[in-house]
Amino acid sequence: MPEKESILDFSSAITCIYGKPATGKTTICLTAAAAEKGKVVFIDTENGFYADRLMQIAGKLPENITVVKARDFMEQCRAVDELLNLKGKIKLVIVDSFTAHYRKELQEKHDINPLMSRQLSILSEIARENIPVIVTSQVYTTQENKVQPVGSNMLKNWCGNVIKLENEGRRKLIVEKHRAGQLKEIEFEIVNEGIQTKTR
Repeated sequence: MPEKESILDFSSAITCIYGKPATGKTTICLTAAAAEKGKVVFIDTENGFYADRLMQIAGKLPENITVVKARDFMEQCRAVDELLNLKGKIKLVIVDSFTAHYRKELQEKHDINPLMSRQLSILSEIARENIPVIVTSQVYTTQENKVQPVGSNMLKNWCGNVIKLENEGRRKLIVEKHRAGQLKEIEFEIVNEGIQTKTR
């Protein structure tokens, strides 16, 4: 069984997972969703939610997961707003990817930082109810050739936990920030059942 619990024990704060394409962001989200027995809301902004993959991970198609398709930034805003009405009923919130539509709006020169901050404020309020909130982020490369999440300053300010994924020959999960100071680096593999830590 993948060691989901040790990797994804991030309640009471927003967890940001970022990394280049194909580093495992969506697989980790699906693994977390499959492990949760209570109601899950999965906000999918990039059509990355595949029921077949979830069924492969969970062994069946869970009935406790509600998938919300957000096709643009305003639909994403409305989906996050709606979470306030579900606060007492949900046990896990996932937004994958949280920054895809944001990035597009920035490229079109739209000032949407206040709306982004509102979303993060709502997600933080939910997380304070001991409901895990996971958001994923696309990345960009700085002039110093460092990989950072899109909207890095805003995300790192609001998110109590920040995880970087790498796939440079070996898959690594690097906890860069943790509300309890539990910084660590884990090698992992993507398997049929989701993710599992790599044994040496």
